[in-house]
Amino acid sequence: MIPDLKILNQTIDSLYLRLFSCSEPSAFLDNLAAEMRLYKQDFSYSEPSVYFVDLPNLGRFEVISHGHAPYEFILTNPEICDIRIWNTDRFISPAAIDTGHIYLDFHSKYLQCQSDDYGLVDDFIKNIFELFYINIIGDWAKVSRADLAVDIQGFDFLWEDLQKFAKRSRKIDALSTEDYYLSQLGEIQEKILKPQMCDKGGSNFTSLKIQHETDTGNTLLELNPEQLAALKELLNLELNSPSLTRLIFAKKLQTCYFGRFGSKLYARTYIKDREIKISGKEFLKDFWLANGWDNESQVVRHEFSMSGDFLREFHCDPVISRDGCLHWKDFKRAIPQIWIYLTSDWLRHTTAENSLNSRSPNSEFWDCVSSAFSPATPIYQRESIPPLASEKLAGQIISQAIGCIRTASALIIGGWAKAYHWLSGEQEDYLPELLHALSDEILDSIQFTDIKAKRDHYGIDEFTDTQFSAALRRDKLKLGRGS
Repeated sequence: MIPDLKILNQTIDSLYLRLFSCSEPSAFLDNLAAEMRLYKQDFSYSEPSVYFVDLPNLGRFEVISHGHAPYEFILTNPEICDIRIWNTDRFISPAAIDTGHIYLDFHSKYLQCQSDDYGLVDDFIKNIFELFYINIIGDWAKVSRADLAVDIQGFDFLWEDLQKFAKRSRKIDALSTEDYYLSQLGEIQEKILKPQMCDKGGSNFTSLKIQHETDTGNTLLELNPEQLAALKELLNLELNSPSLTRLIFAKKLQTCYFGRFGSKLYARTYIKDREIKISGKEFLKDFWLANGWDNESQVVRHEFSMSGDFLREFHCDPVISRDGCLHWKDFKRAIPQIWIYLTSDWLRHTTAENSLNSRSPNSEFWDCVSSAFSPATPIYQRESIPPLASEKLAGQIISQAIGCIRTASALIIGGWAKAYHWLSGEQEDYLPELLHALSDEILDSIQFTDIKAKRDHYGIDEFTDTQFSAALRRDKLKLGRGS
């Protein structure tokens, strides 16, 4: 007997944050970076060693022996998060300003223990800024990827449910029950799986026929050209699809993806109480039991995974900001609005009662899913805001840049003169060299910006929230972490 539908858990299941402050690294971080570089330099894979560091107000973390571009250092604590740190010698650089100096990957267990306002995450971010920077100026914490998940009791996830989803995603990784595939499988079964017998006997071998003696004297013929062609055609169509495998081997549906894994927005529905046996997240049972789980019924999780590239396009304030809900504080506030969009406009599970005059109503399961995260009034807008193009604005930026260069040059020249006791005439000998160095650095920065703009335009940027967070998740899955 299937129990009544009930929400057992709702949570941010994964959270990747990028942190930045317009400041130099603190003395603590400089010293820590020197120690970690020495550990990485002396590390031997034949005789591996483990190195831990204590971060005040953060916890104890293990230093990984390798980095992950573009971050030089990785520190991990399985109970809290992974911390990735930029090269401390290049904190003030165009790439660091655009990407962020610190990359936090909070673990599921830590997020599960949060209050509704996620105060522990806020405190962790605050302590990171105070520990790793000299000053906290122009700081921000942006979401690189976040997963919103809800666990439901009382839903029997079956193959037939796949036909009841109404979705905006172009891809669904699940069984196709179209008559074409079923007829193809029936044809293959008839032609291939049932051996053809003949009574010719003998041992006449040809390129298309192999004869095997049997107890009855009959011989088993190999596939004829038509059968081989039919098999090749079917395999070419279905080899990279899970449909054939699942139809033949799977009786119980386990996971269904909506959208491409690692894209800026995708969803999945899967049986969570089975998955935790593999991922080791047995702690979830305590939360389910506290919310009325009977310790036996199937628990189905529905989960939306969104990257910062999606959140940048999602706006829910009266005044649309250029970064949408990309900032952590804006994302927290917008969770109810985001959930409404995801469960009403982007994906729905319906009763499949189609009508020419109205769309299919939500199923009871989906009504339960959409009721999570305390939904609010749906006031939101999803669009990508292009940068403003203005000759006046460009002129202002150029004027400001020239002023900054003049100020920096004066400070540097003045500092050198004071340090080396130059006379007024001696400065002229060093001025061309100084200006040449400054111009080279500016040229490199401009070239970097141009290259980055082109990579963004053609969609091949090496660092985007979508691509980088997907790469991290892929690596974690290889290590048996995450789901």
